[in-house]
Amino acid sequence: MTEGGAGYWLLRPLRRDDGSVVLVNLGFVPEGAQLPPPTAEPAQG
Repeated sequence: MTEGGAGYWLLRPLRRDDGSVVLVNLGFVPEGAQLPPPTAEPAQG
């Protein structure tokens, strides 16, 4: 539980040019939040 109450931290892996991977913190989603469905972004590169 956090100061904001129950919920989930949204983390996304990001692969860097050198092959290493870092986790990017996209923020906190409170439990029961009504969010739009995720959309896929076209891959670049």
